[in-house]
Amino acid sequence: MGRFGLIRILVCGLALTATLQAQQYVFRAFRQAEGLDNLKTNSLATDRAGFLWMGTENGVYRFIGSGFERYGAEQGIAEPYVLDVISDPNGTKIGRASCRERV
Repeated sequence: MGRFGLIRILVCGLALTATLQAQQYVFRAFRQAEGLDNLKTNSLATDRAGFLWMGTENGVYRFIGSGFERYGAEQGIAEPYVLDVISDPNGTKIGRASCRERV
């Protein structure tokens, strides 16, 4: 391999490295308009299906891609102040709940 072959390989390698490092992260804020009634989150977990679950002072929310679904008393969650949401192999579990008390 000649000198120019080595230079070509180095230039191609640098071009690929620069392309890979140019990726940017996307940040999107979710608020009440997307169905998240409470902006303070106590706990996050993902389930086997890839859904994001959030425990808040106002129940549990599941992110469905474009917004949030609230789970509360109607779905069997007796206490609105949820401290922990835990995901295990059998499904998402709701842990410690407290009636407006901070632990």
